[in-house]
Amino acid sequence: GYLTPRAVLPAMAYGDFDGDLELELALLVYTDSGTGVSIWDLHIIEFESETLWTDCWFAPPDYQAILSQIVTYTHDPSVGGVTIAAGESRRFQPDPALQQDGLTPGAFQTGQCGDSIVSFSVSGDAIRADFGVSLFYENIVPSVEAGSVQADVIFTGSAFGLANFMVVADAPA
Repeated sequence: GYLTPRAVLPAMAYGDFDGDLELELALLVYTDSGTGVSIWDLHIIEFESETLWTDCWFAPPDYQAILSQIVTYTHDPSVGGVTIAAGESRRFQPDPALQQDGLTPGAFQTGQCGDSIVSFSVSGDAIRADFGVSLFYENIVPSVEAGSVQADVIFTGSAFGLANFMVVADAPA
């Protein structure tokens, strides 16, 4: 039931992701794909006993709520671009409107993070997230991919969070 048309299989990793000195299972499940879309889900399986396992899912509305509070987009038509910020990390993205005929500079509408490109990676007991950043302009379809926001995934044993944000130039694969 989890296979997309690309037939990307789930990935699994053991680690102590919540720091309780007991191993959990991280499941990375490829759930959505298409033109400009690549979505992985993150599940952490807590082993309560041999017969009771709890599936903790980092649901898109949960990480998108965090990202909407942390990631900001500031358009400055005088310099022709958008500054993408997440925590202390910032990156400037020039307006494509200045580089294409027939487009009006300053036509920036909004930005979105973690809506169309989402991936997770596991290294030891650490989980890292990559959320693609899309910028939307009038007269430009589709959106302009503008790198990604990376963050450490924090898992408490029952809830997820994000920390240590970094805005990077390249979108996640």
